[in-house]
Amino acid sequence: MKMPVAFKSLLAVTALTAACAANASTYALPQGAPGLFQVSSNTFEDSFTFNVTSLSSLVGGVGSRDLNFGFVTVQALNFSELSLTGPGLNVSYTGNAATFSATSLGVGRYTLTVKGAAPSGGGLYSLYGNLAPVPEPESYAMFLAGLGIVGAVVRRRRKSI
Repeated sequence: MKMPVAFKSLLAVTALTAACAANASTYALPQGAPGLFQVSSNTFEDSFTFNVTSLSSLVGGVGSRDLNFGFVTVQALNFSELSLTGPGLNVSYTGNAATFSATSLGVGRYTLTVKGAAPSGGGLYSLYGNLAPVPEPESYAMFLAGLGIVGAVVRRRRKSI
């Protein structure tokens, strides 16, 4: 059975529209300086992956602003969800921005997912995340032992004077 050219064109346009309906991409989590990410559809879902090599905590933020180019204004994005595979993520939303944190991330690969909507059909947002190692109990024990030794030396010197 042979399909008419008009039907093939309609099928191609429908497939392209469905593919562009949601923006879903995977990136590496930007460390330190924020990364800038483009959204080219009404809704988006981006994933950011990162590896943790020792017990760590994660702190970061995501934000978007209205952009005025003179002849056109692009509205800020609305974030609807931030989620992290593994342990729970603490998220605080304020307008078109959110901050997030997670403590005691064990060794492994994690994915941070950002979901939202673009009122004007597209836009930009920035995201950053900082991983910081959490000191192990042995580190605290060594610190306290060293502090005790310094205290004992100071006490001994006071007695001898």
